[in-house]
Amino acid sequence: MKIKLKLCVVLLMVALLISNCVMGVFAHEMFVNSSGVPIVMTFQDVNTSGAPALRVYYGYMHDHGPSIYYSNAINAMNSWNGIGTKGVTVSIESQNQIFGGGGQNITIKTDATVWANYGLGTSTLGMTELIDTNNLKVTTVNSAINSTRIIKTANIYLNPSADVFSLGTTNQTVIDNRIQKTIAHEIGHAMGLGHPDTTYDIISTATYSLMRQGFPDQVRSGIVPQNHEKSDIYNKYK
Repeated sequence: MKIKLKLCVVLLMVALLISNCVMGVFAHEMFVNSSGVPIVMTFQDVNTSGAPALRVYYGYMHDHGPSIYYSNAINAMNSWNGIGTKGVTVSIESQNQIFGGGGQNITIKTDATVWANYGLGTSTLGMTELIDTNNLKVTTVNSAINSTRIIKTANIYLNPSADVFSLGTTNQTVIDNRIQKTIAHEIGHAMGLGHPDTTYDIISTATYSLMRQGFPDQVRSGIVPQNHEKSDIYNKYK
């Protein structure tokens, strides 16, 4: 009887441990395989606390994209600085990619040719192209499976036309908030964060998350990283 009781206790503890690992310990990932298992992608460059150390270049948009993107990028990038218990660090370069010889690891740009090659439509706000340590472009589940799963750099592409951000509104604050949220959201992808409202372990409809898809005036996302992102960064990089 005692042996059976001890066995039951052990099995219960194992079940609770497995449950905790599945339900709440890990971050929401960008890619999930056909078995429903998340593919963990992590950023190569980290600071002394183990959190992502971002070196972001956005100067390309100064001359090659809608000026409204350039003016909203700085707030989006700064919104990640110091986020989370570990503290993401963000260095920003607006003109060149010097960074003391280290080079940028995230680039924000617009490119109509790339947009068309990926088959992205006029209603898509942005997309992030991950580059692994073997220089493989990671944008699909299959490429994620075949990658090293370490993100060396990332290219963030915004819709070549800023008109998409003014759909249904002429309010400049609303438009600016939509752009800031989109850039900050894509930076989250660059660090390997996925959508928490579409794939697995879906968050409550009441939970705010920057990584939700959609405009911040239409979904519970906010325009800066929320507590959900702080938790995911901690779980992903602890």
